[in-house]
Amino acid sequence: MKRLLALLAMTAVLTAVLLPLDGPIGQFCRAHPLGGDLRRSLEALQQYGDLGTIIVVSAVVFLLDRARRVRLLDLYLASGATFLACQVLKMLVGRPRPFLQDPWGFTGPWRAVRFRPLADSAPAYAWEFWRHGIAALWSMPSSHTAAAMALSLFLVHLYPRLRPLAVALVLVVGVGRVVTGAHYPTDLLVGALVGYVVSAPLIRAGIGARLLRRGHGDGTSL
Repeated sequence: MKRLLALLAMTAVLTAVLLPLDGPIGQFCRAHPLGGDLRRSLEALQQYGDLGTIIVVSAVVFLLDRARRVRLLDLYLASGATFLACQVLKMLVGRPRPFLQDPWGFTGPWRAVRFRPLADSAPAYAWEFWRHGIAALWSMPSSHTAAAMALSLFLVHLYPRLRPLAVALVLVVGVGRVVTGAHYPTDLLVGALVGYVVSAPLIRAGIGARLLRRGHGDGTSL
């Protein structure tokens, strides 16, 4: 609990410090867009933590580490819970994406706004997930960063020697989301926090594996 409180406090302080810089950083990234192979590589690496990379990790663990196959259920549970938490927070926070150039324009769940990506001109609330283009109000938290955090926590828990690579990949995802104009820096901090707070307890406790073993009796055949 002390570690969690310290993490929450540190994230809050960093967010407060960086929030005034979100606008200038977003403007700089829009004025100096990346191109060529560097942008394509960053866009590809940003998918670390998504369904495709989870499938690849699952295949590797399943084929090479029979003893830990059952732990894949922990990854699926943690990733799913992290995704749901991010989506709920996105709709509650309602922060415009950097291309809308309104870093302070948090709508919350109660304020409707008009903006260009909408398919119609009617005002929209951030929680109206069925509206085409509403994702433009889903900047905070960064679900890509949260997903990367969940996958990295899983890999480090199973294979501690992967820690440097796992940490580096989370950082690459976060930096990539900023420089390609998808998020502000504070979105990454909140996303990383959500990924950690939601997925770490599930992975450490092995909830998914426990549920599967309970369903199979003593689990000796797993």
